[in-house]
Amino acid sequence: MFNYQTQVSDKFPRRENIYRGDYNINDKWRFYSRFIKTKSEQDRAYGQWNADYNIPFAPMNFGNPGWSWVNNLTTTINPTLTNEFIFGSSKNVLNIDPVDQTFDRAKLGLAYKMPFGGDKLGLVQNWRFGGVPNAPFTAFNGTPFRNFNNTIDITDNVTKVMGAHTMKAGIYLHKSRKDQTAFTSVNGDIWFDRNSQNPGDTNWAYSNALLGNFDRLAQSDKVLNGQYRSWNIEWFVQDNWRVNKKLTLDYGIRFYIIQPQYDAALQTSSFNPALYDPAARAQLIQPARIDGVNVGINPITGATVPNALVGSILNTGRGFVNVLYANGMGLSNSGSYPRGLIDSRGVHYAPRLGVAYQVNEKTVLRVGFGIFYDRFQGNPVFDMLPNPPSTTRPTYFFGNLNTIQNSQGSFFPNNVRGFDKLGNVPTTYQWNVTVQRQILKTTALEVSYVANRGTHLLST
Repeated sequence: MFNYQTQVSDKFPRRENIYRGDYNINDKWRFYSRFIKTKSEQDRAYGQWNADYNIPFAPMNFGNPGWSWVNNLTTTINPTLTNEFIFGSSKNVLNIDPVDQTFDRAKLGLAYKMPFGGDKLGLVQNWRFGGVPNAPFTAFNGTPFRNFNNTIDITDNVTKVMGAHTMKAGIYLHKSRKDQTAFTSVNGDIWFDRNSQNPGDTNWAYSNALLGNFDRLAQSDKVLNGQYRSWNIEWFVQDNWRVNKKLTLDYGIRFYIIQPQYDAALQTSSFNPALYDPAARAQLIQPARIDGVNVGINPITGATVPNALVGSILNTGRGFVNVLYANGMGLSNSGSYPRGLIDSRGVHYAPRLGVAYQVNEKTVLRVGFGIFYDRFQGNPVFDMLPNPPSTTRPTYFFGNLNTIQNSQGSFFPNNVRGFDKLGNVPTTYQWNVTVQRQILKTTALEVSYVANRGTHLLST
């Protein structure tokens, strides 16, 4: 492997068709519609983010077709009253699949059975050869990957001119539907690393693999597909008022209802320290050194176990482990915890103000202020799907591939993610002051102070 170099080009055919129609129905009604359809396929020699490898065994297909459709209907009701209605929808799809059977375990004659059978494609495991320089690897997590994102947007704005006032009001509706496969290793990970504590160690990772002797093996019991849903509902009123020749005011308010994104299948959970019960905490194998050898100690019985098990949960059955994993977890399917794992904040109020004042013939002063709200991005929500107890992932130490089914795995405290249940959404305050001054006949000078402050911003 040290002298092996490779460079393979990817295939990326792409086609985009755009269709548009405009129709002036009459003097008062105008309509247009636009539809875009995209076909996009990539065959990537070194895989994708959830299915990659460092040797181009065979391409991994990444398909991301999509479409979008928008319709606009503008109505001039009378010379001082107009209405604009917009309806749109879009969908993008992400699919990741092997292009052939190169990675099929059956084709390669691998007869050993993993602890769980959730791998739909029967792919090879994620093999690791610790101690071998520049060793090849395979890494399939959540393969085949399925993702689609469908949105529906509806906007209606009405504008009315009344003397010195130009008033506007409107509503915006946004519906999001997104399904996505969780990034879990359902095909399993196997480490053939050298380990002097492993009775089957042969002193070299490749020979360990040939004999089927692994240092450790881990597999998720299932792969889940999240069904994420949410609504954004917003409406506003505003007025542009020319008070006099020198002063113009823009003022209004926007209202937001930002529904927390939730998994319609209610599979997600979130760690909440307020729910953690110290009295129900797990008992862990403790470290010890006996006769110069590092070992693990069962704190209840005092029995010694291999050092690799230090930090694992005392094995009292998988069901009990699930209970331990759920300690401190807010479950979306519990009926007592928000299905979106955060509280809905109800209506958010966002006032806006703009002032333009002509100090004299050569000088104009402008002042503005506004509050803006937004939902945080979806990835942290999607990351809640593999949280316990939705999936479990036992680890098996010092075994042989032919006897995995007869082995008993160990469970370690899980990595978990959590949301602040209060559910504050990202908020931005913006303000500015600008002075414009004509200093020459064809030259103007502008000096501005522009500021913004963000609160409740996303951090992980």
